[in-house]
Amino acid sequence: MAKITIDDVEYQTDDFTEKQQEIYQDMLIARSEMQRIEYLHSVLEGRTKMLAKLLATAPEEEAEEASDG
Repeated sequence: MAKITIDDVEYQTDDFTEKQQEIYQDMLIARSEMQRIEYLHSVLEGRTKMLAKLLATAPEEEAEEASDG
């Protein structure tokens, strides 16, 4: 494996015990989940902003449709 730095402490992953390897894998999973949630938050934030713009223009579109009909 490789040398990694966590909280300013260097670790050689080749020297990890089985328990340390399990902890490290759990940490990687947790980080991956945090990144996934951050991505999801970003997507939903963008969607919310887009919907807010649509909400603001919806009454205008309905008024135009009513005058056309």
